[in-house]
Amino acid sequence: MMPAGADAVLVVVVLMVMLVLVLVVVVMAAVVVVVIVIMVVMVMMLVVTALILIVIVMDMLQHFLHHIFQLVSAFDGLQYFPAIQLIKRSGDNGGLVVMLTDHLHAGIQLRLVNLIGSA
Repeated sequence: MMPAGADAVLVVVVLMVMLVLVLVVVVMAAVVVVVIVIMVVMVMMLVVTALILIVIVMDMLQHFLHHIFQLVSAFDGLQYFPAIQLIKRSGDNGGLVVMLTDHLHAGIQLRLVNLIGSA
């Protein structure tokens, strides 16, 4: 048999242990909630980053296609123009000069026909 006051002490000790266990469970639940919130924020940041990258790539693609369409439309109907040849220009700036080869070729052919025809 235990003394009369021992039951009260045992009850108090059990209640204190239960209080500590409850506090541990509450702290662990709070940690789990914080970890879940951090994971949700990280996933949201990943999704936002992916969307930003998609928008940037789409914008770059739009500009690229715009320039390609401008280039294609600039060459649209070139069959009506004489052929051109780009040659390096001699000089300080190293730019390009456009030489009209069809006109030059036609002029040489005309002179050759003229010379052959008169002989």
